[in-house]
Amino acid sequence: RVEPMRRAPAAGNKGSDDSELRPMMTEGGGDPDSPAPIGFEAIEMAAREEDAAGSGDGAGDQQPQSGVALMKPQQALTDSLYLQNHFGKDGERLKIDFVLPFPAPPAKDPKNHEAERQRLRDQLVERLNLMGLVVETLLPHESVPQSSGYLLLHSKFELLTRYASVIKLEMPIADISNELQEGDEEGGGSVCSDGCFGLKAFFRAKENTGEKHDYFTAPFQEERLDMFLRSNDPENFFTSAQRSLITYNAVVEMPLFSECLSKEAITGYFSLHDGPYKPPSGADTRVQGFDNDRQELYDVWVAPKNWYRFQPLLLVRRYFGEKIAMYFAWLGFYNMWLAPMAILGLIVFIYGVCTSATNVTADQICEDPEVMEMKLCPGCDKACGYTPLKSSCTYSRIVHVFDNPASILFAIVMSLWATCFLEFWKREQAVLQYEWDVNNFQHDEVPRPAYTRQVQSRLRGKTDDIENTMDTDSQLRVEMEKGIPIYIRAPRYCLSVSTVLFMIILVLSVVIGVIIYRLSIIVVLHSLGIGTSSQARLLTSLSAATINFLCIVVLNQVYRRLAVVLTDLEQPKTEATYEDSFTFKVYCFQFVNYYSSVFYIAFFKGYFHGRPGEYARIGDAFRMEECDPAGCLVELVIQMIIIFVAKQVINCLMEVGVPLLKKLFNKYNLMRGTPVEEEQAEIVKAAEKLGRDLRQCERDWSLLPVDHLQLFDEYLEMVIQFGFVTLFVAAMPLAPLFALMNNVLEVRLDAWKMVALLRRPIARRASSIGIWLQILTAISALAVVTNAVILGFTSEQIPKMVYQHTVGNYSNHNYIKWRLSRFNTSDFEESSRPVNNTEPVCYYRDFRYDEAPYKYRSEFWHVLAARMAFVLVFEHLVLFLKGLIDALVPDYPSKVRDEIKREREVFKSALFNQLKSHANVDVRTKDERDGDGEDGAAVA
Repeated sequence: RVEPMRRAPAAGNKGSDDSELRPMMTEGGGDPDSPAPIGFEAIEMAAREEDAAGSGDGAGDQQPQSGVALMKPQQALTDSLYLQNHFGKDGERLKIDFVLPFPAPPAKDPKNHEAERQRLRDQLVERLNLMGLVVETLLPHESVPQSSGYLLLHSKFELLTRYASVIKLEMPIADISNELQEGDEEGGGSVCSDGCFGLKAFFRAKENTGEKHDYFTAPFQEERLDMFLRSNDPENFFTSAQRSLITYNAVVEMPLFSECLSKEAITGYFSLHDGPYKPPSGADTRVQGFDNDRQELYDVWVAPKNWYRFQPLLLVRRYFGEKIAMYFAWLGFYNMWLAPMAILGLIVFIYGVCTSATNVTADQICEDPEVMEMKLCPGCDKACGYTPLKSSCTYSRIVHVFDNPASILFAIVMSLWATCFLEFWKREQAVLQYEWDVNNFQHDEVPRPAYTRQVQSRLRGKTDDIENTMDTDSQLRVEMEKGIPIYIRAPRYCLSVSTVLFMIILVLSVVIGVIIYRLSIIVVLHSLGIGTSSQARLLTSLSAATINFLCIVVLNQVYRRLAVVLTDLEQPKTEATYEDSFTFKVYCFQFVNYYSSVFYIAFFKGYFHGRPGEYARIGDAFRMEECDPAGCLVELVIQMIIIFVAKQVINCLMEVGVPLLKKLFNKYNLMRGTPVEEEQAEIVKAAEKLGRDLRQCERDWSLLPVDHLQLFDEYLEMVIQFGFVTLFVAAMPLAPLFALMNNVLEVRLDAWKMVALLRRPIARRASSIGIWLQILTAISALAVVTNAVILGFTSEQIPKMVYQHTVGNYSNHNYIKWRLSRFNTSDFEESSRPVNNTEPVCYYRDFRYDEAPYKYRSEFWHVLAARMAFVLVFEHLVLFLKGLIDALVPDYPSKVRDEIKREREVFKSALFNQLKSHANVDVRTKDERDGDGEDGAAVA
């Protein structure tokens, strides 16, 4: 590859010293003393001079005089990662660590806002220089409408070390003896990556996943710089991700930065990608390697050929930071644990399918002439007629597929699986914390810009210009530490709580509306003469579940935007507190929104409907719903399939389709939209005209912005899925399989978005998955109760067991007759009496006597006692086993504990050696300076 173009500073020029650098504007000119132009100006000037040289004699021997050479595409892309007009003390190129885009001056500015914006930008640049950042300005191009300019920031080594010490960044210790052994691996957790248990095909080779030698680390200390590895190489001491994180912390905490954002003097901030994510055409990466980590990530992580492989977590962590890497580590671990449960659930489903043809209860409903012609009581008032029991034949066959003895064992296994998964994830998380050097990490984030602006607005009345004096800066920091007063926060919190409660009530109202829809559609179908068929019942269940799902999707979109407004109104101080507040609001709502209809069918439908002649009603108008004689489990399965599977399909389409369409529309200018979209199309045309590729900052600015809640959406999707997999697995043994199929695709889609579609996010640190672990633990405990109740009350297994051991002589023959009760149609209340009341008796699903007043038979109490006993035994047994697993499986592996102790000893040794080395140097210097070796040695 072509060596990146480098310009050495002139000898004796003060501008070559980093401490004297100042921002340079990119206005081209012919003055030899002016800085060399960059960006569009440089390319245009070079092109003009080349054209002028080509028009004269001997043009082929002449060189451009602008000081900027035309570069090959790959060289131009590499060169655009560095500042163009600033160099280090030894002439080395300075990396671009952070980018602050700003808008071009508007064509019309009657209120002269641009002058104020320019003043703020100039003040910001001055403050950044004083802090120790080198700032270079790339102005918007005059010939490109609505283009953006960019403040390109490079952090000096002194600033990086100062802030690294403040945030306690873990850095490798310099002693080479501290390097981990060759067999030790970094970033892989407790998973064996050497192919143990025959899993070698699922791992990438170490040389292809960025796995390097790992070193013992310690919190960085600026005053002990030489104790750390690569201390003599300032440019490579910190990784690009660490440099961007430190620069972000340094810039965002400035009150003036928040002021610039609020007044649109700058329009955002981002860190640069390392270059294009695809290698140059014709390049063989197996021979030449990759040009940057982004290309390697795309090849070993994003490409579809890796769908069955484990993820290169170390490389993800090195490029995106620990917070994003922790999410993908958790998702991969979750998928690995889902795999055996998906296989076991499929076996349970196949068992149900194979035994449904020989199910005695279904055979009675479908084949016994006496049972087939038993008339069921009407399902609605007046319009509905009497339905023969044989209409439930299809339902009874389907019910056995999901409701069989194997489902009880599977529910117990899944309840224990949830506990084992979380306990072993804690161990895996502990390994990752140690290997990724975040086991001592504490959230010490800088205030959010919005929070800073809120405090600034309250101080605005005390001083006219809070940015110009150190006193007011100090006052601002004091106010920020105090926080927003309680008399301001309390009404906002009350508004948030009342809004969440209102939205939850709205969701419950939707569930009631769907119930009323079911009752209404039953009346309509009976009036059309098709209400007695099993197909009509399936149509009712499918349509109701579909309507409920559409309401869920709409309410999700509405509430998410509402939750953002409410959380912004609360003004949390840091990103961590913002995410916690937002998570609490959204998950409470999402839990009710997604699960309320499923809870209704599983735990309420069919239990509070009353009996013929004395029906329970909604508002004295609509009758409560009843279950089919085969049970409510089929409707529960249909509801879960519609909501669970359709949710996953729509999420995948949204995650792929929306970003891809936006990117295509940006590139080809096929849609009207924001200035960024129009700018991208114009810059592409200008770049093609000028014969050069886009600079990296222009490429990255045209990508989709990274939402600060990006990971929240990913976690929320997976946690909702975890709820479906564990809470209702007794009714849906295929849920783990559906979840695994979705997640295998989800990993690669999320990776594709991160690498190819989104701007590079700030490489934030994290030591865990945060509040989501507590939510998962709560779901795991609740799953024991829900599965116990589904098996005990919704399933028909307990009544069948009671029948077998009391009446049936260990057989289910004539079970359906025992399960149904008889009602004399002459006892119908007038409001519910069918129009064509031609049957003397009808049957309904209950345990009651055949004569008025239709009190409960003894079998009802026997079954109820058996149900309660099963729920209590199931719950206590599983909870005991969960507690036992929790006690037996330590959260921290013993190996990690030993390595942490070993690392502390190594740090103490390195610290002692460093202090001893410094002491020896000081002694020699004092002896030489004093000229009295003996006295100096005695003093020493």
